[in-house]
Amino acid sequence: MDFSRRWSTAAPGVIPLTIADMDFAPDPAIVTALQERLRHPLVYPQPYSTSGVAQDIGDYYRRTHRVDVPVERIRIFASTAAAMYVIFDRVLEAGDEVLYFAPSYHHLPDSVTAAGGRAVPVELHPSEGFDPEKLRSRIGPRTKAVLICNPHNPTGHQFSREQLRDLVAVAAEHDLLIVANELHSRLSHDGAFVPLSSVEGVSHDRLITLSGATKSHNLSGLGGAFAFSLGETLIPRLWAELAGRLPSPGALAQTALSCAYREDSPWLRTTLDVLGGNRRMVSRQFRENLPAVRFLEPAATYFAWLDFSALRLEGDAAEVVQDACRVALLPGAEFGAPAAFARMTFASTPDTLQLALTRLIEGLSPWHS
Repeated sequence: MDFSRRWSTAAPGVIPLTIADMDFAPDPAIVTALQERLRHPLVYPQPYSTSGVAQDIGDYYRRTHRVDVPVERIRIFASTAAAMYVIFDRVLEAGDEVLYFAPSYHHLPDSVTAAGGRAVPVELHPSEGFDPEKLRSRIGPRTKAVLICNPHNPTGHQFSREQLRDLVAVAAEHDLLIVANELHSRLSHDGAFVPLSSVEGVSHDRLITLSGATKSHNLSGLGGAFAFSLGETLIPRLWAELAGRLPSPGALAQTALSCAYREDSPWLRTTLDVLGGNRRMVSRQFRENLPAVRFLEPAATYFAWLDFSALRLEGDAAEVVQDACRVALLPGAEFGAPAAFARMTFASTPDTLQLALTRLIEGLSPWHS
């Protein structure tokens, strides 16, 4: 798979279950839309506010979540990661603090520290969520915002409506901005995803939502993301300050984004069925053959957050696994976690995943037998 960074950079003979993308061909509907777009000049595209892209996103939220997102409150750009960096660069002053749920993919806290702020971790338990009192205890005089990744990377935790209400209540008490990264929201396995914008009592002038189709529709190589706020002031004020710092995606990315949100996708339903089967396979194999490796079945995403502590491996778990099993995992250090943790991406074909699991079972036998 020379087209894939994950596969092309892996050591020879190693199965890479690292980077957050899928080994599946794209949605045929998106391919068709892109082919049609390529029949026309690739000039500067029509403004997304009038091209239909923003309308398709707004219609999706009304249809799926009963959230009314006006077109004028939506902004389109290249990536959610870039948006986090730029947003915090504009809203934070040096020394300001932002709470985030740990473990967390490094781009979240890094987007805060890059702006001169201090990222303050709040422990997240995948089986329970977070403790609102612990969240309150982390708030200080310089706390300005809460950054939430929901569904959560790397644990696959999906915040319930009750948990989101607790978060909203704490943020309201202290007048905190909430930045909600909901990039994996269409990769839910257990129950319906609850967007923060739909939660009762949320202050819409203190909430900005980031999302896109790069994860759900495997479009990381194309890009395309969006932000919205239901408040009247936040998006106009913030984007006036961000003018030119977050360029819009090109014509092809906008075409793909529009297609991904315009209608229900049979491809996505099929892909979720495959991911659900993979999730069950991973759970069964770890439960039956690697019970010492702690793993909680994710409610969403295609990540397995693995704790190798009980095996007492010497050194970094991901390094030991690659050497002993010829399977590459993403080290816990990428998420601010101890060396005994690693994230496994299970968005591969069932045959590839089964081979990787067999290698894990056999390679780790000296530690778990």
